[in-house]
Amino acid sequence: MAVTSRDLNTGRCSPEQRRHILRVLLGRGMERLGQLRRSRTTGALLLMVPLRALPGHGSNRLHQLLPSNSAGTVVLTALLLVTVFALSNGWAQTKIDDLRYGRPRMDTLTAFVGHEQVNGLPTQLIALNLNRQVMVVEFPGGDPSQMRTIVGPYLFGQQEDLTPVTLDMRDLNGDQRPELLVIVKNEILVYINEPDGFRTMTPEEHQQFAGRIEN
Repeated sequence: MAVTSRDLNTGRCSPEQRRHILRVLLGRGMERLGQLRRSRTTGALLLMVPLRALPGHGSNRLHQLLPSNSAGTVVLTALLLVTVFALSNGWAQTKIDDLRYGRPRMDTLTAFVGHEQVNGLPTQLIALNLNRQVMVVEFPGGDPSQMRTIVGPYLFGQQEDLTPVTLDMRDLNGDQRPELLVIVKNEILVYINEPDGFRTMTPEEHQQFAGRIEN
């Protein structure tokens, strides 16, 4: 007859039978514990597998995000570099202009223009950007007492007071008297050379000399 755990409490079994029953019960308990552990591990694995497989989770989602993040990083880096380059380039150009033209911006030109050169000296011309006002000061024959002033355009805009104004001479009408060219950015202002001084070019003369001015 089989001995059960009830026999432990009734005293119907010998000491050897008691030890046998305890070993059996202990073995069953360990087996049950192992099954419980395996079921918990399996349950955890079953929960983990669909979680990883879901869209938006795990390494698949990270892999999908990496190209987008990398592209965004490249774009932001490029924009940052362009901005830094533009700022540094503008700063560098301003410093070069400071060394070349000073503050206020100024350019000088010495030429024989045919104005009161009684002493045989060339005329001194000074171009200024004086607080955004373009102007040219002429000293005919180098004589300060004969100083003349040509008032040019007013420059509107931020930091236009730092825009250089340069001078050039070119004979546009072939009368052997060179015209005065005042260069501001990409624009050229032409003043016709007359025996008594420089004057503003008329619209008709602008159309006539347009090709010569651009060349």
